[in-house]
Amino acid sequence: MALTAFVHGFALSVGLIAAVGPQNVFVFQQGAVQPRLRRSIPTVVTAGVADTVLILLGVLGVSAVVIEYAWLRTVLLGGGVAFLLYVGLDAPVDSRRRPEGPGG
Repeated sequence: MALTAFVHGFALSVGLIAAVGPQNVFVFQQGAVQPRLRRSIPTVVTAGVADTVLILLGVLGVSAVVIEYAWLRTVLLGGGVAFLLYVGLDAPVDSRRRPEGPGG
């Protein structure tokens, strides 16, 4: 069981580091857009802490616990689906709230 948890944690860690996803793009964008380094530090720290917590959870065997309890897997899946639906349905509304360009 310990080896299985380690393999799951290692795979999660590689997946978080190797993929250039929306979080990484957002952090890069904040670094490029902010006029001062100090204003982008909260974004970098938050992303770093979130990744560290997820990696630690993976290495400590949370995936083995989720595999063991089917109800927990269902709850996490439902939460993920709800979050993605919220983000997907909110994107068109959010795009209508934003100004269309530099001129407004």
